[in-house]
Amino acid sequence: MNHSRFRERRVPSWLNGHIAHRRGNLLTLCTRSGCELLEIWFYGGLSAIGAQHYPYIVADNRAPVLILAQDPLGRERFPVFDGACHGYDGLFGLHGAAAAVPRRLRRYDMAPAQILAEPGYHLDYEREKRAYDFDEQGHVLVAHGRHIPWLQLKQDGIDHLALYFRNSAGQTCQFLDMELA
Repeated sequence: MNHSRFRERRVPSWLNGHIAHRRGNLLTLCTRSGCELLEIWFYGGLSAIGAQHYPYIVADNRAPVLILAQDPLGRERFPVFDGACHGYDGLFGLHGAAAAVPRRLRRYDMAPAQILAEPGYHLDYEREKRAYDFDEQGHVLVAHGRHIPWLQLKQDGIDHLALYFRNSAGQTCQFLDMELA
């Protein structure tokens, strides 16, 4: 986990209410009721990377990745990342018609664990502000004709996401590393 490359302390809006702890840009996720031991449900492929025991969740050619966290009893579920609408590519609809494909979820093969999210903010939105289309209220035009406030674009327009889980033995294992712009 490389915390030095993330200087800003933003949090994607879809994770508001789901952060138990924060260390720099590393977020420990939880349900709204505070449960930190979570299962991962996802749409996407799996790919073995090197000698790592757990495979990475990767995009497939049909539809964007979707990752949900759920408490082990199934009472509460929330989106950790939806490639159809989260991150830079999702906000600007760069997945096109693939975003409309039904995505069947499956459970990631791991025991309930702490989930750590590390969103990346490397784009200089202020320097490129003139490149975006704004409405009369100062909101930015994003995919599907939606308009969002400028600050929300800077908050939700992450260009990288890494996800890890910390198992009961205290080991941290990465299971997602995606460039999103």
